[in-house]
Amino acid sequence: MVALVERFRAFSRVDAHVEPMRLPPVPATLMQHVVWAGVGEKIQVDGRYAGGSAFLTWLADLKRHGLEPVVESLAPQELAQARESTSDGQSGDAYLEFLEMSRRRHVEAAELGASDLHVLQREDHAEFQLRIDGELWTVPEWELNAAQGEAFVRATCVGLATVKEPTFNPLEFQEAQISGNKLPETDIESVRITRGPAYPIEAGGGVMVNRLQPRRHTATLQRRETPASRLRLVRPEAPAGKVDFERMGFTTLQLAMFEQVVLMPDGLFIQTGPTGSGKTTTGYEMLRYKGQISPELRQITREHPVEYPREWAVQLLSTGQNSSYLVERMLRMDPDIIDIGEIRTGNEGVAAVQAAQTGHLVFGSLHVLDPFELIGRLQMLDHTLLSKELMCNHKIIAGFMGQRMVPVLCTECREPLAKHLDAMPGILLDRIKTWGNIEQVHVRGKGCPHCFGRQIRGREAVAEVVLSTEELMEDFLRGTSLARRNHRLREGSDKSMLGNVMERVLAGRIDPRDAQKNVPIEAYREGV
Repeated sequence: MVALVERFRAFSRVDAHVEPMRLPPVPATLMQHVVWAGVGEKIQVDGRYAGGSAFLTWLADLKRHGLEPVVESLAPQELAQARESTSDGQSGDAYLEFLEMSRRRHVEAAELGASDLHVLQREDHAEFQLRIDGELWTVPEWELNAAQGEAFVRATCVGLATVKEPTFNPLEFQEAQISGNKLPETDIESVRITRGPAYPIEAGGGVMVNRLQPRRHTATLQRRETPASRLRLVRPEAPAGKVDFERMGFTTLQLAMFEQVVLMPDGLFIQTGPTGSGKTTTGYEMLRYKGQISPELRQITREHPVEYPREWAVQLLSTGQNSSYLVERMLRMDPDIIDIGEIRTGNEGVAAVQAAQTGHLVFGSLHVLDPFELIGRLQMLDHTLLSKELMCNHKIIAGFMGQRMVPVLCTECREPLAKHLDAMPGILLDRIKTWGNIEQVHVRGKGCPHCFGRQIRGREAVAEVVLSTEELMEDFLRGTSLARRNHRLREGSDKSMLGNVMERVLAGRIDPRDAQKNVPIEAYREGV
């Protein structure tokens, strides 16, 4: 509490549009019997005075100013201890400024026709965005520093909200509601608040999404010239840097498929592969690309732990115990794109499917070795709600992919396979020959200065990308093997991971033994 009050005292001028309101002072007769920091926390009062007219009148005054603090009645000794650990309460004016700021910003959001007000609490600032006509817009004039952003959120959830949690906890996901009576200048029936911690949590990161519920449909409202209409709205900042899927090892066909995925308005796209197969990196780059194409759309991720900071997204930390609950919270935070991360339970799988069915583009991952086994894997998680009959719908599962990371030979010290035929297992050599001419096949050399003696020059992705079709899903209902074979034989389909890795083996880029460790080599046949 003391630390929070000190942060209030450090505030500079808060907002040019806010006219300070005076907090009803503690009556002189109660000064020795009341402790209150004035920042939306509970009022502590000597129990002997809690029912007195002076205290009740002052409490009613506070409520008329939009405050509804919790009252705690204490024994005189307890009150004395509380006074020692609490400030002198002089931050009340600052708190009330944030309360009025919150009220005005909700009014201005309504005047602009916004359906949602987002507050993104970053490490050093708080960013405000409005969703207007389905698109997010940043309001630069509303930006606050981190401490002010925290105060704004607290004042909104504690002071302006009429339905709320008993205690404000910035480290928990909480919900609240503002009655339209608090915003009489608007046509708002109520404001639904969903807020909670977000990356970087250790630096005070958080997110608050407020849904403005109009009494009439927004399409029927007449927008008029107001002070809010003079606010400057800008597109949210897009992720920086080139997304280079080709450098990561993906083929030209796969690049085109990735473009189709990120342009999808909804549906579920699932990445498959074991731990260490590059799923996280590929998913990160796909969402970064999506952010560059559509910065006006909200991305929300669920991660455990956060591996890559995504400045353009809201990143929620999943602890394992709260994973299913967290997915539900994500859906109440006005998302367009959701990265649900690894799907481990039936509840998570059902939540991902429901999100895809309600107009969201959803990314997720499954730990299966064969990407075509994902339908069976989902069914194992919940035989009823994730049954094959329900999942085999190309409008739900829009696509999926399998991926591995395979070492790439150093071109300076690699050696022809012809010089090492005796070192290659005969059965493996026979399988390689079924794929084509082996004259250009190379294996690891002895190492050189160019590769620092490692024999390789890093790793690259070997993948198979599948875009769902009605035909594919009908085949799945008749069997996974049939679906896999028929899909790979269709014109325009991607090669299998084995087909893609063997192309690089025959070109001398990958040692066949390294390929075998990641994508077991089989003899060539149709549909493999």
